[in-house]
Formats: sequence, structure tokens, C-alpha cells
Amino acid sequence: MADTESEIAAMVVAGDWESLVKALRGKESKIRKEAAFGLAQLGDTRAVEGLVKALGDDRTDTRRWSAWALGRLGSVRAFEALVGALDDGNWRVRRNVVNALEQLGDPRAVDPLITVLEDQDEGVRMLAASALGDLGDRRAVLALKDATYDKEPEVRTAASEALEELGEGEPEPSEPPDLPHGSQEPLVELRMEDVPDEVEFIEYHAELPQELASEEAALAASLAATDNGSDEWVPHIVDKLNHIEPAVRESAAWTLGRMRAEEAIAPLIAALGDRSENVRHAATQALEVIGQEAVEPLISALNMSNNRTIRLHSIEALDRLGCALAEASKAQPTIEWRRQLCEQIEDELVDSMHDEYQDVRKAAADALHKLREISGSA
Repeated sequence: MADTESEIAAMVVAGDWESLVKALRGKESKIRKEAAFGLAQLGDTRAVEGLVKALGDDRTDTRRWSAWALGRLGSVRAFEALVGALDDGNWRVRRNVVNALEQLGDPRAVDPLITVLEDQDEGVRMLAASALGDLGDRRAVLALKDATYDKEPEVRTAASEALEELGEGEPEPSEPPDLPHGSQEPLVELRMEDVPDEVEFIEYHAELPQELASEEAALAASLAATDNGSDEWVPHIVDKLNHIEPAVRESAAWTLGRMRAEEAIAPLIAALGDRSENVRHAATQALEVIGQEAVEPLISALNMSNNRTIRLHSIEALDRLGCALAEASKAQPTIEWRRQLCEQIEDELVDSMHDEYQDVRKAAADALHKLREISGSA
């Protein structure tokens, strides 16, 4: 049985899937994870039975990475075992199981995934909604409509996007509420140190620059600049993240950050994949401003998103948040939750060093180095 990463690498080069399966039950957590990565890299479906057995292992990380590898192998022979693992007691395992079922693409997964929309973990629910959209089976429509009322915004967003994939479309956005001070009062210009000079937040009655396509868009982007900006406006500003004009999307992202709108976290994470670099930068900064509440959703995106750009900028946002948390933790070392969040971010950055894309791996390595320098960990 392998004891070092170099031995795992040699097994992969040799195509020794049987030894890799045995290594899944090794003593070291890192070795078990590397063995799962190796099996996925080999792509040899003869390893399926061994991975299925590993789903019943006592150690959480063995079950977690076995589920991940089964998804990458994509063999329907793992279907029944993966459905059974949806009841695993650990949320990380369940998330990887849902992702694996999506990758298998077996229509039999629809009913189990509908049940998982009631899971206690919001990440599992979000991934289940997304998987149901990708599977394309209209049996999921009613359950997904119910999920659009989930208490967590990222689940609601995933359910809405899944319904769109199933041809249900998106409801027309509601009309924005009345202005808090009446339509004759101009709104205060948003001031935020990190906002680039070229980003303008327009007063309500000011003349609009050409790149902002509508008065409504400019108003939505500027409303939060006042201390009286209402939370009722958040959905309306979120809608502007999908505007045709990059300048409007960028302004909307900055505004949502300025409002510290936690319900905008999922749409801002989606904006990390925007085709405009300015929008991606604004969304990253906004998530940093929102703070600790963005950590878990960013980790989910890093683990589960198929969009390389979203993973790359999720690392950038986690880098910023992790460094800020580490600095605060050094100043107040008795606050346990900060230390735990830093450790969680560090673990996810380590995992991302195995990403299939080199730039994502490098970003994760650089962020990990910076975080460890601040926190003083090895």
C-alpha cells in the first residue's frame, strides 16, 4: 500500500488501478485523496467496484473522494451505490454524491435528486437543483418550483436556472418599489475606495452616459449609495447583473457589495464568470466586502462549478477573505470561528491544487502560500 505521493504518481503512470484502489484505505488522508484523483485520471472503469466499496468506509474523506472519482469515471454500475450514499451523514460526502449522479446522467437519478431538494445542507440542495436541470427531465418541474422558495438564495437561484433549462423560463422581474424619498430627490453618489474611477453611479435626474442603456439601470445601480437604500431594491439590482451593457453589470456588482447584500451572494458568484474582466473584478470585490457569509458559497462554487473562470475567481475571493480573516484572527486569537474559517479555506485551496487547469492550480497555490504566511501555519 502506498505511503507517499510519489508512490501514488508511479501507480498512475503504470496504470495500476488495483493498487490505487487499495491506497484508498491507506492511513494518511492525503494519500487516500491522491489515490482517488489517480483513479479519476486513469479513467479505468475496472476500479468502479473498489470505489463503490470505499463508499462504505468509516473515514469521511475516503467516502467523499470515492464519490468524486465515481462521478469522473461516469459508470452507471455505480448508480445504486451512489443513490444509497445520498443518506451519508456528512454533507461533504453528499455534495460529491449529488455531483457524481449528475455526471452519470442516468434518468433514474431524477426521483432521488428530487428527494434531496429537502436535504438539511444548502449546498446539497443547490447541487441537486442544478443536476435536475442538467438531466432535463420535466418530472422535476414542480419540485424545482417549490425550491425557488428555499430559504437560501443560492438554492433559489439554482432552482430558477434549472427551470429555465427545462423550458419553464424565468418570471418577469417585478416593478421596483417607490423611491424612499419621492421621485424628485436625487440619490447620493456611491463612494467606495476600491471602486475604479471610471465606474459612475448616477444621480436619479442626472443626464445618463451613453454606455448606461436606461434610466432604470442607472437608478438601480445608484440607489444603494444612500443610507436609506431599501433591501427591497436588492432583487432589482441583482437583475442588472444580467444587463447587456458591461458598465451596468459592473455598477450593479459594486452596489450589491456596498449594500453587503447577503441574498446577492449566489448571483455575484455567477458574475465571477462574466465575459467582462471589470465585472468579474467588481463581483470579487463585492464578495469580499460582504464578508464571512460568502465563504461557504464560494467554497461550493470552487468544488462544484464546471466553469473554470468561476473557480479561478472564487479562489481570488477566498484569498482576499482568508487573508482578512487570518489578520483579524491574529489580532484576536480567542475568536474560534475565524480560525476555523481560515482552516476551511486552506483545506479547499489545497484541494484546488489538483484542478484540471494549470491557472486554477497556480492561483490556489499562490493563495495558499499567502494565507499560510499570514496565519503562520506550516
